[in-house]
Amino acid sequence: MFTVDAYLAQCNFREMAVKKKLYAVSAVRLMLIPLSAIILLMAVPGINSNIRYAMLICAACPVGSNLAVYAQLHDKDYTYAVETVAVSTLLCIITIPLLVQLAGSVWA
Repeated sequence: MFTVDAYLAQCNFREMAVKKKLYAVSAVRLMLIPLSAIILLMAVPGINSNIRYAMLICAACPVGSNLAVYAQLHDKDYTYAVETVAVSTLLCIITIPLLVQLAGSVWA
């Protein structure tokens, strides 16, 4: 986490806030993948509801912070990776509760 924070300190937050690609990546990670998980978990019979919710929350979590570390290790754009981690982490505060509520109404 210290490494990711050091990378994040190098980012320009104003530029980060207007990058549409970051929001597109976050939308796939935070909405499309969990919605697919909701549909797939509906199709599997006999799963306990607690396990369904646990799997949904795992699918709805933001981009992992190790992404930035691996990007730097492989000489890739680690600042973009850190921006992806930061934006998806901030947005998951909104998306996870909404997805859990949606799943509760669909699975009921």
